[in-house]
Amino acid sequence: MSDEPRSKLDSRNEVPSHSDSLEAETPRYLTRADAFNSVFQGVGTAAAQPREQLVKNVTGTMVVLVHPSQSGNPMLHHMQNVLPEVNADITADYMMGDTCAAYFISVRYHMLHPHYLKNKLARATRVKVQVLVCHVDVSDSESALKEINCEALSAGFSLLLAWSWKEAARYIETLKAYENKSAALIKEKVEGDFNSQLIDVLTTVRSVNKTDVLTLSGSFGSLRRIMNATEEELALCPGIGGKKVQQLLEAFNQPFHS
Repeated sequence: MSDEPRSKLDSRNEVPSHSDSLEAETPRYLTRADAFNSVFQGVGTAAAQPREQLVKNVTGTMVVLVHPSQSGNPMLHHMQNVLPEVNADITADYMMGDTCAAYFISVRYHMLHPHYLKNKLARATRVKVQVLVCHVDVSDSESALKEINCEALSAGFSLLLAWSWKEAARYIETLKAYENKSAALIKEKVEGDFNSQLIDVLTTVRSVNKTDVLTLSGSFGSLRRIMNATEEELALCPGIGGKKVQQLLEAFNQPFHS
């Protein structure tokens, strides 16, 4: 058979080189696992930092530091507005910043390990805002909640109860969102004038509304006169029925400590 004419660019004329043989041994495309490892190699392997520097790095961001013991907590799957980041250098279960820390307990776990919470809170590093998030996951929880509340108060923690994983996650997100906010943002705004302050005080009496307070103010002129008014005098005010009169008199005359 006669030789077939070949072009100079015909790859069949090429003699495999040493570099080509090495390329042939190396897969052209990485597997999915190898590609993932290649892209994310080194993530989460940063050298340990001092706690002060570590917390400073997340302050002002939406990152919440999570202790490794909480990495399997189902609550993490319900966090949508923050970025959980597992870190073994913190002592709290969750760190929202340099002044806010949260610990987690479930009622079921407390019933199985009654001494766990006390020992855990005793080792806690004190910060300005420290809360205990408790997941109520059993129906008969009254006795256990009393114990948990006592442990929280003794250690200087505020107790937040959650009846679902989603609710517990919202507590963490809210604490993070208000990390650098003033307490005035969640404080009820009360105007400085007399009628606004009188309304703020008297509407704490059950069934007494803003209109009733304005009626009383117009009839008597001052809080002292309202409090010294007789049952008959209060009943003469339009819209103030017998039930409201009794509740006002009870509020004015009942001692603070029974």
